[in-house]
Amino acid sequence: MIKKQTETILRILLLNKLSKIAYKNINIRVRSLYFSPRMLTILTLFVFILISLSFTGCSTGYTAQPSERVRVVDNYAVLQFDDLVFAITPLYWTREPQNISSYNTTFYLTVKNQSKESINILPNEIKLLDEERNQYDVKSVEQVGDIFFWDDFIIDRFTPFSEKHQQAVNDRMAAKANLYQESFNFGDIMPGARKSGFIFFNRLPQKNQTAIISYKGEELIFIKK
Repeated sequence: MIKKQTETILRILLLNKLSKIAYKNINIRVRSLYFSPRMLTILTLFVFILISLSFTGCSTGYTAQPSERVRVVDNYAVLQFDDLVFAITPLYWTREPQNISSYNTTFYLTVKNQSKESINILPNEIKLLDEERNQYDVKSVEQVGDIFFWDDFIIDRFTPFSEKHQQAVNDRMAAKANLYQESFNFGDIMPGARKSGFIFFNRLPQKNQTAIISYKGEELIFIKK
């Protein structure tokens, strides 16, 4: 699944790059054929429509909605700013600890720095709203892991492990490593670099039909299928 996530992210960034070229009214020659800027944009979007969904079985049931500012690629809602590309999709967590999505609403985020300066992405810049516009803040990795690993200190410091329990201990450590490695690492992004990973919010109500990600005054809307 990680490979497919990477492929989809690269497609998003390619679409963004091609679109920027088109907006500058530059004709691109492809296999001896010339495309007008408008035709190039339409053709590029059409190609992405034909791409199969990369996260079959992992979708949360929410579908990204296009708007004047938001493009949709493989259920990613994509925002383009002068200095960055912001792409996000609702996605279940499927690795250990597998029940993370039972307690959290999870999104997969990628941010590409298009500027010549470092940019700083902070968790308090991203908000989740439900259909009644109740606000949910991004949870830290420590907050997410606390429900699963709250007794690490007690176990690690005071409880001797028998050999038969060692595999369980190893599995627990691997699950904790997954959480840290697969989560979005907030902070600085170097010029030309990108960051990707999961972000977590308190779980939306089961009956909720609309999820809205708010970022830099823009709203990215997802509707439950």
